[in-house]
Amino acid sequence: MQVFLFLCVRLIFGCLRLFPEWMLYALARCCGVIFFDVFRLARKRVLCNLRQSFPSMNPRERVRLARSNYIYIVESGMELIKSTNWSVEETRNRLRIENPELIQPYLDSGKSVVVWMGHQTNVDMTSLLAVHFPMLIAYSPIQQNRRMDLWVKRLRSRMGARLISSDQIKQELLKNKMPSIHGSDATLIELIADHRALPKRGFMLDFFDASCPFFKGPELIARRQKLPMFYLRPKRLGRGRYSYRF
Repeated sequence: MQVFLFLCVRLIFGCLRLFPEWMLYALARCCGVIFFDVFRLARKRVLCNLRQSFPSMNPRERVRLARSNYIYIVESGMELIKSTNWSVEETRNRLRIENPELIQPYLDSGKSVVVWMGHQTNVDMTSLLAVHFPMLIAYSPIQQNRRMDLWVKRLRSRMGARLISSDQIKQELLKNKMPSIHGSDATLIELIADHRALPKRGFMLDFFDASCPFFKGPELIARRQKLPMFYLRPKRLGRGRYSYRF
């Protein structure tokens, strides 16, 4: 069953990457509307969260906002598929760094930098920032399908990024060293701050009028390894075009 699922995903992926960009976005809009209005995938939960976060918003406006979010999620997936056709030069033009001068001195001196970000815009696109800086990315492996995991990992590292599992980072932290992360070259260590953490192991912050647990991992890594840490703020400039600011 896992092999069949993997082959189906590969087939669909291979077909979609041949489509022109405008057609992928049109398809993404149709799929987003279908998922929200026809299949109603997680619709009740999404609208409940929006009602809690924006109590004064008109109900119709919340529905419109939720539908737009579904469309954007599918668009993000289509962008990732189409990005496999981008050259290094095109990737640099589409993904721009606003202030690289903050990071480059550390890398030039041989010191790695911890980069902390949240699930904003198309977060999986950040693996392509390896065209600007050496990148090491913590990721969660697909445990249920090893073939799928290896394929996705190869796609995300095609521009030179190195991927390491979150569990491996934890193991290295317990040893108070990270040889597998540092290696011989300075690199950007990208960590996602807003994965779901257990309340007992995270710290609680108000997020859209709800108390949510956040991981302490980025701070622990930076302190134990004596590394500088920056927050990376992404911004979507247009379809398939992003800017990033440290």
